[in-house]
Amino acid sequence: MKSFYSNDYLIEVNEKRCAEYLAASQQFSSKFTVMIVIYSAISAFLLPVCKDVIDVGPTNKLLLFLFTVFALFYLGSVVLTFLLLFPEDEFAITKPSDYSIVLKKSLEDAVPKAQIALSDVIDRQLIKAYIFELERLANETYLQMHWKRRCYIADLFLTAVAVLLFVTCICLHFFNR
Repeated sequence: MKSFYSNDYLIEVNEKRCAEYLAASQQFSSKFTVMIVIYSAISAFLLPVCKDVIDVGPTNKLLLFLFTVFALFYLGSVVLTFLLLFPEDEFAITKPSDYSIVLKKSLEDAVPKAQIALSDVIDRQLIKAYIFELERLANETYLQMHWKRRCYIADLFLTAVAVLLFVTCICLHFFNR
């Protein structure tokens, strides 16, 4: 195992983490097609059930209650699905010229006039700044991936409950006929 005291190893590990978290985050965004199929299946039978709720709802309190709860869960699921579709914040490390020109010049200027700037000291400071930036990026992509995972799990739960409630409403719809 490589040492965490090695800057090269830290850079390698953090770059891999960023790529893995970003890929995982994009996987949750791509899973919305499952939800679209479920929404399509529900939509195929939604109109007759809505008509039945309007016609029989005031007299059939159970159907009205189940349909109202279904509508709330369904709406929550749709909202979470759209949240998964929103474009992600683009996290990126600082552009290379900020390290090789701007930060380097700033570090060189920070050395008192009487001293000579040691290139390896400045190089180590540049590497530390780059590692800090990579760790920040890895943390941000991890948080984004974690949020999408929680959002997707909540979306699946709301959709499952909505489907169960909708099947119950369909059964009551056919029972009322």
